[in-house]
Amino acid sequence: MFCTCPICNALVKLFDPQNPGQYVDFCDLCKALYNKLENIKGQNEALILFSHQLIPDMNQLHALTQSLLSSEKIKKIYILEVEYEKISKPIPSILDAIIHKRLKKSEFYELLEANKFEYRVIFEVFKDKITKYSEN
Repeated sequence: MFCTCPICNALVKLFDPQNPGQYVDFCDLCKALYNKLENIKGQNEALILFSHQLIPDMNQLHALTQSLLSSEKIKKIYILEVEYEKISKPIPSILDAIIHKRLKKSEFYELLEANKFEYRVIFEVFKDKITKYSEN
């Protein structure tokens, strides 16, 4: 997405929660989610990025996933979306409602194509075994 206004741009761009930038509100929910993701990743090297915008089109999510997992340096990604109306709930109840699902890349793509993407689910998406004749 392209936004020229830095305030509007802060709503759609991915940002580093450790260095959110001038126009990004690193809210209490972001802080709690960051801590949860830090615990999940453990000692592994990782980059955690946030956005204050839900991805409106699953084709964009598919393209983002495909782009990230095409890199040899990236072994897996975690994807979590929390619906906006759920933010009015207390943060501990939002965190408690989050579940974790581990899927192969091909399974994640099938889920997107079937329009079965779920909110409040941390999708751990990892590469399928690569064969000579497979793109998975």
